[in-house]
Amino acid sequence: MSLFAQKEAKIYWEETGEGDYILYADNEESCVVSARLTYVYINNLTTSDEKDKIYLVPANTLRYKITKLNIIDPSKRSSFRYTYRIRYGNSKSREYDEDYEYHLPFQKNKSFKLSQGYFGKNTHNNKKAL
Repeated sequence: MSLFAQKEAKIYWEETGEGDYILYADNEESCVVSARLTYVYINNLTTSDEKDKIYLVPANTLRYKITKLNIIDPSKRSSFRYTYRIRYGNSKSREYDEDYEYHLPFQKNKSFKLSQGYFGKNTHNNKKAL
């Protein structure tokens, strides 16, 4: 086992027994994660949330309730499908430390050629990225 093995963050659901479903997230990481949940389809169920939403899941949390799908007509069949993507940190935050000095993975006091830059022609189109 590697010392740098990633822990898991995931979204899953459980049926309530009354036709409703609760969606939970587990985050075994030591930092908050942003979980983007997108419904592919929802049949005979309703939710008060958007069909594409980012949820913030606290660090070291299991069974964190993120949303509930409620049955519309219990006499009819219901189904749903979703996808999700997990990213480290709070992707909703727009605040950051502008004075933070990032350490690049290069040897100090050496020169290196950077072939990609802000608003590049081949990569990083319309982005301020290096």
